[in-house]
Amino acid sequence: MAANRKPSSALTRPAQTTARPGTGMVSVAVVLLIWELVVRLLAVRHSSLPSPSRVLLELWREGALLGKHALVTGFEALEGLLLALVVGFCLAALTAWSTRAHRIAGPAISFFQKLPLVALAPLVVIWFGFGYSSAAALAFLACFLPLTSSVRNGFDSLPAETVEIVEMMGAGPATVFLKVRLPACLPFVAGALKTSIPLALAGASVMEFIASDEGLGYLMLYASATIDTNQLFAALTVLVLMALGFYYLIDLVERVWISWPAAVPAGTAAGRQMPRR
Repeated sequence: MAANRKPSSALTRPAQTTARPGTGMVSVAVVLLIWELVVRLLAVRHSSLPSPSRVLLELWREGALLGKHALVTGFEALEGLLLALVVGFCLAALTAWSTRAHRIAGPAISFFQKLPLVALAPLVVIWFGFGYSSAAALAFLACFLPLTSSVRNGFDSLPAETVEIVEMMGAGPATVFLKVRLPACLPFVAGALKTSIPLALAGASVMEFIASDEGLGYLMLYASATIDTNQLFAALTVLVLMALGFYYLIDLVERVWISWPAAVPAGTAAGRQMPRR
């Protein structure tokens, strides 16, 4: 009987469940249809809640204006996200490699994760001024700590025995990093980027509320001040579509470039951290 037992699920490669794109599209279509019917049947005022058809019409009419402001917000969020990735990756590699750096940076990272980022917005305006730079800076602050934590978890997920075996085979530190540590960390980097995209867009939009005269955040603030709910919902729709577009772009790159799962089978020293010097 023991010979016929199937291997434990903890020792096998975890199955990846991916949602079908058609299912999500159907769900969105149903929600939009219900929204349209509720607004029409209950005669809701358009100044309070516009129907999806009115929002779609606003997107068609003001496409050029929305696209202009969307480019500003997109570049601000992308600049902050890429800078957070570079700095966070370097800091995560340093703390995973060195015990001393881990002891110094670990508590600081945990402390700053508890700070409300919106409260830092006035300081960001003082430091970086009015406009593009401050929005990119707040986008950086919004996604820096989540990126650093996720990348560091990727380095720590590598079994210590793997590094020891490669080093025993004569590989130097650079080879170990490029051929072993970095590939093991890439799935975590992709996952961190997916979760950080909405944070970067939110950070840039929040700063545009406060200190900018362009971008989707500024456009939503202007629409709110003039009670133009059609434009407000249209700008919000563009912001959501941008987040989805960036997400699926990274997901596509991950599927093409990274062909292994981030999870490591249990019971194989996955919980052990890689050796620090």
